[in-house]
Amino acid sequence: MFFYEGKTWDFFLGYDQIKQDADMKNLPLTSEIKFSGSASTANLGFHYKFSTEWWVKPYLSFEMLYPISSSSEYTIKSSDPSRITLNESETQPPIGARGGIGIEREITEKLSIGLEFFTAGYPFKYKYVGQDNRTSNQKIVDLSQSIQIDINLGLRYFF
Repeated sequence: MFFYEGKTWDFFLGYDQIKQDADMKNLPLTSEIKFSGSASTANLGFHYKFSTEWWVKPYLSFEMLYPISSSSEYTIKSSDPSRITLNESETQPPIGARGGIGIEREITEKLSIGLEFFTAGYPFKYKYVGQDNRTSNQKIVDLSQSIQIDINLGLRYFF
């Protein structure tokens, strides 16, 4: 991660590797869908540090996330798999954002350790289209994982 350090603002450019897994059961026309995906994102954001005399500095963070690459796999267990179509383009994470709160402690002038709680704004989602054999109507079901809260613990080096 590359940082520009100001008195109360830090701007940075970073890189993340994300992995998501989902196991959904008892869905219409299927008994189960398993989904596994991963994505690489470039992050551009800032930290706003609060001025305190504490031994740790609290901060707010906000990042824009741009997907660089992604891959996904899914397995469908169904009594009639020919009636289910997954739209793979829906598994690509969109441009997203995340924000959070954290604390950091300076170790040296150029190195700090931090703990951050953040929420990710790019859940994997996808749709499947199934046909009800009793009415011949198509049903479109949109599946997505809820926004999660993550914990980040790491070292930061200021260039």
